[in-house]
Amino acid sequence: MAMDRPGREVVGDGGGEGLSRALGVGAGRVALCDVLAGGAGVVLETAVGEQDGAMLRAMGLVPGATVRVCRAGEPCIVAVLHTGASACACGGSRIGLARRLARGVYVQPRGGAGDGPAC
Repeated sequence: MAMDRPGREVVGDGGGEGLSRALGVGAGRVALCDVLAGGAGVVLETAVGEQDGAMLRAMGLVPGATVRVCRAGEPCIVAVLHTGASACACGGSRIGLARRLARGVYVQPRGGAGDGPAC
């Protein structure tokens, strides 16, 4: 795990483009807060403080986790479908994130925005 400046955790390789990615254009990275309801993606990295990073990891938001946005906005409701290579036996979990936290979670979108059900 690297730190790009004191208290700001960065996991993953960075890169990426922005909102166009949330809309299903290209294969870069996008902030979770910019993914529309029903959109899914794979977590690439988190860029949040140390304590917030520990909390996100404890809730399953780790690189490789597959997520679906159930509700965009404040709070952003996210279904964590599985973490890494193994699916959760309980079927996953749903968590609510303040916009400031969702802004620091970067995903690689899967399919177009709103392709799936908005759990």
